[in-house]
Amino acid sequence: MFIKFFLFICEVKNRVVKNNLITYANSLTFKLILSIFPFLMALLSFLGFLNLSADKIIAAFANNLPKDIGDMISYFIYDVLGQKRLSLLSSSAIIAIYSASAGFHTMIKAISDTFEVNENRAFIKTRLISLCLMLVFIFIIIITMYILIFGNVINRFIVDLGIIDNMPSIITSTVMHIVAALIVIVFLIFLYKFSISIRIKIKCLLPGIAFTIISWFIISKLFNLYIANFSRYSVVYGSIGVIFVFALWLYLLSCLILIGAQINAVFDDKNFMKKLIGSDS
Repeated sequence: MFIKFFLFICEVKNRVVKNNLITYANSLTFKLILSIFPFLMALLSFLGFLNLSADKIIAAFANNLPKDIGDMISYFIYDVLGQKRLSLLSSSAIIAIYSASAGFHTMIKAISDTFEVNENRAFIKTRLISLCLMLVFIFIIIITMYILIFGNVINRFIVDLGIIDNMPSIITSTVMHIVAALIVIVFLIFLYKFSISIRIKIKCLLPGIAFTIISWFIISKLFNLYIANFSRYSVVYGSIGVIFVFALWLYLLSCLILIGAQINAVFDDKNFMKKLIGSDS
């Protein structure tokens, strides 16, 4: 079993190198950096209709991102919402969504290459898919933010129903984060399934999704720990160092998403899996 697992890891590594996924991750990071603020503009234009206070929105971001990155995004959100620019947000939402979808368009191309299939869909179709993924992503973030922000409200509602006499806050927090993780899993299913032009069973997507979710959580925590205790980037680069940190974090996230896609591609390779399962342990 261990040998088969090792052979599987080696195959994933070889295909990552063969398909130049690290180069794709560099390009994807650049596109995501260009897309992040148009994306936030589009997201805020939707949140503006939900009567969420700026403090609650900022808290949801700040508590679920590495500290310096959360601070930078929080400052942007506070600057936009604090100045009451909702009319600007509403009028520019369509342009912002289209601009932000560029990152998803690059991601679709990269994920297609992990499966080594020719992209035979028209440019307009792939662009529409990237726009749809963008809208789904915004919708999922809004739901996730509601879950994380209103966890205490849900807790009190459950207690009032008499289902549980009292629910410790740590349990509520854990449950809310599990639900949020499940929502992210749904998004990754959409992302991996519709990024390629071939049919693929959802069960073949689960290994890559599990890798992406778990690795994302671990690396984000370790990254936050490193920034808080060991990194001296702020001494060397000053305030612009936050941009370097943000780019590095996006790069790591891009690598994880693409490696997760490559894991799915290997699982979907029937010839390789038959050879692997039939090999001697």
